[in-house]
Amino acid sequence: MKHCLCAAALIASIAFAQAALEAHGITRVVEQKNVMVITARYDDGEPISYASVKIYSPGGRDLEYQNGRTDKDGRFAFVPSEAGDWLVRLDDGAGHGFEEHVLVDADMRGKATSPVLVKLGQKVIVFLLLAWGGVMTALYVRKRG
Repeated sequence: MKHCLCAAALIASIAFAQAALEAHGITRVVEQKNVMVITARYDDGEPISYASVKIYSPGGRDLEYQNGRTDKDGRFAFVPSEAGDWLVRLDDGAGHGFEEHVLVDADMRGKATSPVLVKLGQKVIVFLLLAWGGVMTALYVRKRG
């Protein structure tokens, strides 16, 4: 009986030792690099939380370099691996989004290259179209009456 218990204990310890030897360890490194952080907000200042983001490297518009979601404050970060024109696509899933080009220099510092006046230009166009529609409607109603 003692021999059976000893043999069972030996087999169990060998099995646990083998499982421990085959286990994968985890290493981690915390680095400080030139990180590109995109913060997305709606016009009213509300963050675009948990929106889908896709990052494309300068030479690879067919395959995403990185993808993910913005955090609750509308932020998304990526670390570029090379200098050049990076493309950032954001989609909130409700019809809002943008494409932003980030020009990364040789020192791995980035600068947005998309024009900022796009929002203002869009608002002006919408205002002009609404005004034109209002004038045309008024002229039509006046002519019929």
